[in-house]
Amino acid sequence: MKFACAMTLLLSAPILAAQKPDTPTDTPEPGSTEAIAKATTEARFLSPWVASIPASNKVPSPEKFFGRIMGAPGELVNSEKAQDIYGRWRKHRRE
Repeated sequence: MKFACAMTLLLSAPILAAQKPDTPTDTPEPGSTEAIAKATTEARFLSPWVASIPASNKVPSPEKFFGRIMGAPGELVNSEKAQDIYGRWRKHRRE
């Protein structure tokens, strides 16, 4: 039984690897790559998976919602937006 499981994993590895690309295929939101690079302390912390924000018509980006990227220098949280978010969370939690 162990041999069969090992063989199944071994034979399916190339298929699984082919389905998982090495880089994201999303189109980055304009300006997000530059803003993230500017806010990142060292280039070694940037991988293709975190170096941009995917553009979406359905999901608001941090730039559109908060007015900045997450991790922007000198910004921990926008207090007005935070209170709005906490209020919405509390309201939905009570329902």
